[in-house]
Amino acid sequence: MGKRWRIAPETRGPLVVSLILHGLLLGLFSMSWHSVADVPKVPRHMGVVAVSADQLPPSAAEIKAQKQEEAARKAREALKRKLERQRKLEAERKRKAAEKKKAEARKKAEARKKAEAERRRKEALALKKKQEEDARRKAEEIARQKAEADRKRREEEAQRLAEQQRQEALRREEEALLKAQAEAARKRLEAEEAERAQARAAQQLAERERYIVLIRQTVERSWRKPTDWKPGLVVDLRIELLPTGELKAARIERSSGNAAFDRSALNAANAVTGYPVPKDRNLFDREFRSFVLRFNPEGQR
Repeated sequence: MGKRWRIAPETRGPLVVSLILHGLLLGLFSMSWHSVADVPKVPRHMGVVAVSADQLPPSAAEIKAQKQEEAARKAREALKRKLERQRKLEAERKRKAAEKKKAEARKKAEARKKAEAERRRKEALALKKKQEEDARRKAEEIARQKAEADRKRREEEAQRLAEQQRQEALRREEEALLKAQAEAARKRLEAEEAERAQARAAQQLAERERYIVLIRQTVERSWRKPTDWKPGLVVDLRIELLPTGELKAARIERSSGNAAFDRSALNAANAVTGYPVPKDRNLFDREFRSFVLRFNPEGQR
């Protein structure tokens, strides 16, 4: 079967108007052509008189043709205005249809948006209720566990305190015993240490005196008697030694009043190349690293 052609509704109006306009124009042109053909011919034997075109009145055919042309022009203008109105009406109809379509689309979109918002609200409400229920159950479980833990803690605390009291009693008894034993041991050690300290002190004192004598003798061996020396002169020398017995420094601590004697004593101390010192480092550090030597050759001979 052949295809059936259909005219879209929105194009039917302009098409009909266009067909009418073309029919009118064809009719007008046909009438004008017949009018011109009916004009009588002038016989050839008639004389020709030169007349200006402006002097000749229009013929009936010309007047009729002019009227028909004017009518055709007016018909064309009327048809043009009608077509313009129809075009504007059609454009307005399309605009309103488009606006209606947009409005419907907006309405549908708003409806979808509202439905989506309602769905989300219901979902959020359901989720909130679920979370609240879960939180309630969790809080109840936590409270139950806390109560159980508190009960166990109280029981354990009571047991711990009882055990602590028992251990404390044992500790006090043991501490008292140990304290008594320690006190006895301390007193015994203190007595022993006192004895040892006395022995060390006596020994160190004897050692100090022995080395003082040795050092004084060593200095005296290096001493050269000055010519104006008088018996009874005493000078105190500050001696500083190294653990090896080497002299670090020597100076007059207290003068004898005789410069020559003081100088001879200081020269004797500086002339010693090696001083006798104890091997006990504690004794050396305490007594011989820096000490005062009373030099009185005559009184010690």
